[in-house]
Parts: sequence; C-alpha cells; structure tokens
Amino acid sequence: MHSFHRLLLCVFIGLFIYLLPQPASLSIEAWKLLAIFIGTIFGLILRPLPMGATALVGLCIAIFTNTLDVKTQALTGFSSHVIWLIVMVFFIARAVIKTNFGIRIAYYFLSLVGSKTLYLGYAMSFAEMCLAPFIPSSTARAGGVMFPIIKSISETLGSTPADGTEKKVGSFLIQVGFHANAITSAMFLTASAANLIAQSLAAQQGIEILWSNWFIASCVPAMCSIILMPYLIYKLDPPQETELQNATKIAQAQLKKLGPVSQKEKYMAGIFVVMLLLWAGETVFGINATTVAFLGVSLCLLVNILDLDDIISEKEAWNTLLWLSILFTMSTYLQKFGLISWMAGYLSALTQGFSPMSVLMILAFSYLYIHYFFAGNTTQVTSVYPAFLAVCIMSGAPPLLSALLLGFLSALYACLTHYATAAAPIYFAAGFVPVKTWWKVGFFISLLYVVCWFGIGMLWWKFLGLY
Repeated sequence: MHSFHRLLLCVFIGLFIYLLPQPASLSIEAWKLLAIFIGTIFGLILRPLPMGATALVGLCIAIFTNTLDVKTQALTGFSSHVIWLIVMVFFIARAVIKTNFGIRIAYYFLSLVGSKTLYLGYAMSFAEMCLAPFIPSSTARAGGVMFPIIKSISETLGSTPADGTEKKVGSFLIQVGFHANAITSAMFLTASAANLIAQSLAAQQGIEILWSNWFIASCVPAMCSIILMPYLIYKLDPPQETELQNATKIAQAQLKKLGPVSQKEKYMAGIFVVMLLLWAGETVFGINATTVAFLGVSLCLLVNILDLDDIISEKEAWNTLLWLSILFTMSTYLQKFGLISWMAGYLSALTQGFSPMSVLMILAFSYLYIHYFFAGNTTQVTSVYPAFLAVCIMSGAPPLLSALLLGFLSALYACLTHYATAAAPIYFAAGFVPVKTWWKVGFFISLLYVVCWFGIGMLWWKFLGLY
C-alpha cells in the first residue's frame, strides 16, 4: 500500500470513530480525542509518515479542532519528567556504544563460555542482562551492541543466509539474542522506554512504581525465563553445529583487538555504578530516576565521553521526545476527559462475577496476546495499559501487582512476531530465521513466559506480600 493511501486510511479510521454514535456518558472532547488518538495509533502502526511526523499531525488536528488547548493542554507531555528520562538514557546508550564498553562486556562473556553453541547462547543472554539497566532502549541494545556482535560471530563461524548455512549456528543465536532482549527489558525498569511509560501511566492512577520494587518483583521470573529460554530455542530450532572450536578464540581475539580497558571505559563503568546505586536506592537517597539520568549524561559530558555534537546528532532521542510526548499528552487527557474510566467500567461489567485475581489473570493473558495486532510495544502501552489497569483496580485486584504485571508484559509480548517491537526487525531482517520459524518459536516462548511469570512469578509475589 502506498504511503499516501495508508495516510488516507488512518484519517478515515479516525473520522469513522468520530462519526459513530457518541456514548451519552462521554463528553464531546473525550470522543473527539479518542478518534484522533486511534487515528494516530494506526498511523504509528501503518507508518505512512515517520513516527514523529505522524504524532505531530495528530497533535495539530487536536489543536485545530479545539480538542486540546495549545496554551494549557497540548504541550504538557513535553514537560513530563518521564519523557526526559527516556531522552537522557538514549544519550547514555550512545556513550556505551561510543566507548565500546558494551561490546567488551559481550565478548568477555563469550570468551568465558563459548565452547558450545548452547553456552554461546547463554553468554549472549547474560551480556544483554548486564547492559539492560543502563541502555533503556531495546532498539539501541539490539542495533548498537548485541546484533552486530551476534551477526559477526555467526559469519565468522561459517553461518550465513547468503550460502544457506544460516541454521549452522546463526539462526539459534539470532533468536536467543532477540528473546534475551525482551526478557531483560522486562527485568529492569530502565531497560525499555515502554516500562517508563507504564510507570508514568500507573502514577496517574495513584500507583508508585520504583526501580527497586520493579526489579525485586521481576528478578525471579526473569531469571527463570533467561535460564530456560536458550534451551527451549535449542530444542525448537536446534543448531546444526553444537560444538564450537573457535568461538572462545574469536572472542579473545576481539578483546585483544579492543586493547586494554581505556580511561573512558573506566569512567563509563564508574558512571554505571553511580547511576545503578542511585536508581536502586531512590527511596533512600531521595533522588528521582530522571535526575539520576541527567547526572549520568552530565558526567559523560564532563569526562568527554560525549560532546555536544553527540547530543545534537542523537536523532532517535529527539524523534522519541516528539512522538512520545504527544502520545503521552493524548493519553493523559483521555484520562482527564473520563474516557479511561468509561472504558474501565465497560470492561468491568464484562468481567463481573470473577474474583479479583481471576480478573487480573484474564486481562493479563489478554494483554499478552492482543499484541499480535500491534507493531511496536509503546503503542499498546499508551492505548491499552491504562484501561486494563483501571479495570484490575476496580475489581479489587492488588494495584501494585496489577501495574507491575502489565508492565512486565509490555516488554515480554515482543516475543510474538517479527514486528512486535522495534528491535525485532533488526534481528529478523538479517535473514537467518524464516517468518514461520520466528512465529512458531515466539509462540512457544510466550508459553514459557506464562509458566515463569503467571506461575513462578505469582508464587514469588505471594512471598513478597504483593497479594
């Protein structure tokens, strides 16, 4: 479909929603904003324009139709501390890539456990886990650090789609790398932009999510997932070569090529430690996560890891600031205009008669699998998360547990398709894994998550007293 036709389709969808009979209990502002919001969401999915441009068009329509006031409402998202936290951590990600610190970590793990293909998968997974708290973009970790390493290792070991040897080791490593990206995104609050959006949306409903309580709740099911996931993929799509003679040597050679740890890498490691301590001890030190991120970027500038050109040229950060601020604004006013409460009441009526924990499980399970219909994880978070969370709270389910579980799933549902998150096309486009295999493995990985997060996780959360 041509981009102009996709744009017309998005406009038609929004107009169609607006022309539907307006529920009597909703204001005209809420109904207009819903139509604009849905049209914008479809624009982000169909991509007739870049994401920032699509969101900007949506905001302009909201302003010109007097749905949002430009002086007091339309620009509120740009002042959100959560949005600026996300922007700052994009700069931190650039610093990690620029210093080669992330690449060194990945090759270090590979050098330790690279004698077998399965062990190599675990090495990549644990390298992801070490990077995830500090690179809050699954796309940045995938495209900037992990994917180039995995692709290079695969090709060096003689596995490439070009000559039909992709199943030798490459297909296995590509899939493990991608799914490790999703698991570690769920493990740490600062590992994914979607997590921070969920944190902000939960705060709008009076629920405080901290870096520490997120990690404490996620650590056990996440570790179970990351331990079982490579083995499951090993069985579902087994590599043709299980013993690797050269992987450790390759890693050692690459580490030697990187040379001794540079002064800037040492600075980067120190900044990581400071940020992690301040994030984990937010309640102790009284310094919020956004302030810590600003501190980290400032330290990177002071020790010349980053310069002003790096900040200015980080296009993805500024693009994210644009479209995410606009979506955040729309989501905020959908709630203020009463739409989220109306949707929650409707969903609550459908789940009436179920116990609070049953409602949570039903909605969480639904939240996981409706992601087949979404391209990218942030669109589902901004459009679905608030209503599902409100229904859970209205049913009597534990508010913090509900917010956390839906938040974890906002990263985990990336497993399902090759378009589920921005990191997925990076791995998929390399051509190592056909669509059929990607979807098959993704579905079985989602069942693993059901066991680890709905099963083991619930036992762990019961132990923590979350319900």
